[in-house]
Amino acid sequence: MEVYHPHSHPGAKKKWTEHLFEFLLLFLAVFAGFVSENIRESIVEKHRTKQYINFLIRDLKSDTAQINSLCLGNQDLIKTFDTLVSKMMGYGKNKDVKSLLYYVTWSHQFFTFQHTSRAIDQLENSGQLRLIDDISLTDSISAYYENAKGAEDYGRLYMDYSKMWHQLEYKIFDYSQIGTTQNVHNFDLQRKYTLLDDDPKLLIEFVNQVIHGQNMLHTLISYLQYIKSLATSTLKYLQRQ
Repeated sequence: MEVYHPHSHPGAKKKWTEHLFEFLLLFLAVFAGFVSENIRESIVEKHRTKQYINFLIRDLKSDTAQINSLCLGNQDLIKTFDTLVSKMMGYGKNKDVKSLLYYVTWSHQFFTFQHTSRAIDQLENSGQLRLIDDISLTDSISAYYENAKGAEDYGRLYMDYSKMWHQLEYKIFDYSQIGTTQNVHNFDLQRKYTLLDDDPKLLIEFVNQVIHGQNMLHTLISYLQYIKSLATSTLKYLQRQ
């Protein structure tokens, strides 16, 4: 004998509790999907941030190595300036134009700083930098890159200033005497080299500009050493992360 169940009839109306239960099940399913998607995205973002941090470590190590090389190169350039100034001041006694040509040529060998910005650009453009929740770390990163740009700007300022004494240099030195060579060992030892203009006032003006450029290099080296300290402290933060 079959028992009739009114609720199993296709046309039977569901109780409000059944509607509520179905709504709750649907809500829980959607909510669970939302939570799992957020967890997945969070894991992906953290993994991506970790990759960017590794890239940032790589870039900072590259910058630190570059700074070490630049400081050494520019310190040698300062020594070249010392010798050039000394020989320019003594020109009236020895007329050693060959040495002057050699040292003034080497005075062009400026070593400029160009920081590596690939990782920080990716972090900023992707918004991943906001995921680093250590304020001290983000401050350290920002301080380094702001000062790195400042060092680049100062290097460009030096380059602009150096053009001034190069213009003056071309009034004093006759580069047609040495052609394309810039190596003193390839100079013609039998040739007598001369200056285009050996007016003492002009030579002193040139010396003054070289000395000012030398002082600018001292400042640049100090700036580079400062940003190296920022890079080193930032590296320590990042490696702890």
